[in-house]
Amino acid sequence: MWDTPNPPRLDSCRFVPRKGPIPRRVRTVSFDEHVTGITVFCSSGHTYGIYVHRGKLSSAFDTYMKFPKPLRWSFVWLYFPLAPGEAIEDVWIRCRKSRSNMANDGPALVVSILPAHHESSDDKQIQTSFDRLQTFGHYLAPSNWPGSSYQRHYHLCSRPIDSLLYHDPDPGHPILYFGTLRTDCAERESESCSSYSTARYASYRSHASLENVENIQCFYVLGKNSAQDSVPVHFCIGMLLEYSNKRREALGQCKIGTLQSIHAAPARIYMKFEPNSPGLLIQFGSDHPAELGWVVIEMIGQITWWFKENNVVSITHSGKWVTSLPVYVR
Repeated sequence: MWDTPNPPRLDSCRFVPRKGPIPRRVRTVSFDEHVTGITVFCSSGHTYGIYVHRGKLSSAFDTYMKFPKPLRWSFVWLYFPLAPGEAIEDVWIRCRKSRSNMANDGPALVVSILPAHHESSDDKQIQTSFDRLQTFGHYLAPSNWPGSSYQRHYHLCSRPIDSLLYHDPDPGHPILYFGTLRTDCAERESESCSSYSTARYASYRSHASLENVENIQCFYVLGKNSAQDSVPVHFCIGMLLEYSNKRREALGQCKIGTLQSIHAAPARIYMKFEPNSPGLLIQFGSDHPAELGWVVIEMIGQITWWFKENNVVSITHSGKWVTSLPVYVR
């Protein structure tokens, strides 16, 4: 069963993982020049939904509301914006099997981006900048790290990428298979399709530049401040950065339906972790907050957020850990 009126023969499609039954219901995600971003809904390392944005006002909220309420509360929103003229260069599917007794993650969608100004060549298809490679799932250590999980990246398709197939699961169940209509792409396997510098246990990762930022849109949820338990506080769970060239990048969860604020051309960002909180305390401006525990982030270099379903785990700035909560390191 398909969601398109003229579906292809199912046996002419290629799905990953290759073992297992052919999906009974299949959905298609179309990629064209109008695509402005991708939102993927994940929970505990599994993928439950995919939404492709077309236009700046396109919202994944209606797709989100179709899921059962208990499942919605466990979702992580992974938003990956695309710049005008930017295209998805390659699609990989990462499959993981733990060597320990930990629960396995589901197959994760991995996309690499060819910058709009970069010319394609046969030996450069995966050699893109690291910050334009997105894994929609837990960020894992390389397979050769001691104690790490077994993982493989299966190359699904290359540019031009017209569409992505995925199996339509029963309500409340994760997506188990991804596929393609392309038959001209040679199947390739890889231990990894990127170089990993570090990884946080069972965390999601987002990465952005802090240079030439024109404005920052923050996304907040209510929580309790450890110093003032009776007073609700707005904790930041995500940021959407827009640059002077109109390109955008996302940090954390840019979740629709939450309180939002926009800050124009910030001079610096002040961040503070609170124990057992859902996000970060955030301030902008030139004056350092008077309270202890605030960390200043200058608007230079690169910033990386490591986060889970219910909190921001840690922050790195230009490759250095600047603040974090206690977590396991792989």
